[in-house]
Amino acid sequence: LQLHLLLVSAWAPVSSAKREVWDEFFRCGDQLMASLGTNTIPIINVDVNGALGTSTGRDDPVGPYGISRRNASGDRWRSWLLLRGLCSTTTWFRAPRDDHGTWFHPCTRQWYQNDHILTMRRDLRRLRRGGPRQPIIPSDHRSVSIHLAVARRLRKKRPSPSEDTLTLRSRDEAVLDNKEDDSAAVRFCQGVVKKFHENQHNNNNTTNTTT
Repeated sequence: LQLHLLLVSAWAPVSSAKREVWDEFFRCGDQLMASLGTNTIPIINVDVNGALGTSTGRDDPVGPYGISRRNASGDRWRSWLLLRGLCSTTTWFRAPRDDHGTWFHPCTRQWYQNDHILTMRRDLRRLRRGGPRQPIIPSDHRSVSIHLAVARRLRKKRPSPSEDTLTLRSRDEAVLDNKEDDSAAVRFCQGVVKKFHENQHNNNNTTNTTT
C-alpha cells in the first residue's frame, strides 16, 4: 500500500469579508477534497482567520487543547470541517505552558489561535505531537508543526484461512491437470509405437508375399 502526502497552504478571508467571498473559498476547498485519492493524506496549513475554540466531543473537528475563544468565522469553519471529515491536528496536543496562540493582535494585545494544520479525522492516529513554535523567518505569526508517523517496514499480511484453502485447492487442481496431461502424452506415444509396429508387420507380410 502506497500513501501519498498532499501539502497545501491556504489563507482564509478575514472575518469581516462578505459571505460570497467565504463561499468561494470553501468551494475551492470542496474541489480540493473531491480530488483526493483513497490513499492520499492531506496536510492543509491554513490561517483560518477565525477562532475555532476547543471541544471534548468525540466526533468534533477540534480537540480539547487550545484557546477556547470562538467566533462566527470559527463556527463556519467547524461546520465545514465536520462535514468533510477533517480536523485541526494541533488542538489535540497540549502545548508547553498551554501557550497555543499563533498570532498576537497589535490592538487588543491578545494571542489568537488562527493558524492550524488540518488533516483527515481518520489520520489523526498517525500524529505524535503538534503545536506552535517560533517562526523561522520574522513574522507576526508563529509557525505550527506536527510530527507524522509513517511505518517504514510493514509486516507482510498473512492470507486469511479462506485464501489458504483456495491456494491449496488451486495447487491440487494444477497437479491433477498435470497428471492428466502426462497420461495423455503417454497414451499418444503408445499409440504411435503401436502404429509403427503394425506398419512394420504389414511391410514384412508384403515382402514375403512378393518373394
